[in-house]
Amino acid sequence: MTDTSVHLLPPSQYPRLISLLLPHLASSIILIRHLQWQHQSPTASIFTTFPITETSDTSDTTLPRTFAIARFDRSAFRGTGLYIQSSLELTTLAPFTPTEGAAATSTLLDLCARLHQIDKPSSSSATDIMFIGHLHTTTAHLLLQHNLISALTSSNPSDSPGPYNKFIIRYTHTSSLPSLPAGLGYTTITPTDYALVMRENKLIRSVKTFENTPTAAIRLTDATTFLQRPQASNSTPNTTNEIKSYENQIVAWAIITSYGSIRTLHVQPAFRGLALARKVVLKLLEDSWPDEFTQDTGKAEDTNVVVFSTDIDPENQASIRTFAPVGELLQVNPCYWVEVDLAAAEKALKMF
Repeated sequence: MTDTSVHLLPPSQYPRLISLLLPHLASSIILIRHLQWQHQSPTASIFTTFPITETSDTSDTTLPRTFAIARFDRSAFRGTGLYIQSSLELTTLAPFTPTEGAAATSTLLDLCARLHQIDKPSSSSATDIMFIGHLHTTTAHLLLQHNLISALTSSNPSDSPGPYNKFIIRYTHTSSLPSLPAGLGYTTITPTDYALVMRENKLIRSVKTFENTPTAAIRLTDATTFLQRPQASNSTPNTTNEIKSYENQIVAWAIITSYGSIRTLHVQPAFRGLALARKVVLKLLEDSWPDEFTQDTGKAEDTNVVVFSTDIDPENQASIRTFAPVGELLQVNPCYWVEVDLAAAEKALKMF
């Protein structure tokens, strides 16, 4: 077992950690986006197993061979309170030797044990079980092996029981958005749309989700014009009435999360088959992408480039087809969203 020091990273050193992680962007995008996001949660903290200080050499962009990093927020009630990354996940590093792998595993367990001691629940009714999000399958299986995770199945019955794929995509800005069918217009999600979006997506439990959240949408601005377009000549009376019921409502939308992922991509059934999913994604990337998420590489030729992620169930071929033409696929990370018992980390370390 290694003797790992765990460090609370002050916000002033977030840019330094970002510079260390950027060469591994496709593997570290969740942590990088959380660090970059200007609307930081006041109760979230970043912990690393290596020191970053004011005197650290800024010209050195090399990460330690074995490390673990966590974004930790015990106050995230009913939400995801922990994001964690192990050096074992990085595809940009050379393969680990058995000795290095054991050291990286010990480092991961040590970090979890230290997190268990931070703001430890004091009441008998409090729990030390947290939701951990975007957990890479490599790290997930290690935590499962050491009993911090009871099973690699989602705690949410509406989710897929197996891993989902996090697609990391590189998108280059264009000069214009694709045209929409007559009667539709680009917009954003407004307060009058919140109830509709929440009704269609049960994971959005509060209107606070929309605060400081970049969005894009497509609105039916003129149902009559939409129905009079040549392609709509075969519409049945039932379809016509349904479409008219959406007058002035958004019929497609997408949201960017604080960790740079496109989620809640939805198109109302009556408006499917018009490539609106892809078009609303492009609207989001062109007009609503947060400034702090740009220029990841620092190269002049990449100033018009953004890198984003999106979560897709392996069986969801429609979503895969939606994102395939959007940009260059950099990497696919298989991930889980599960419950983790931090209290089990100390026992796991003693037995390791």
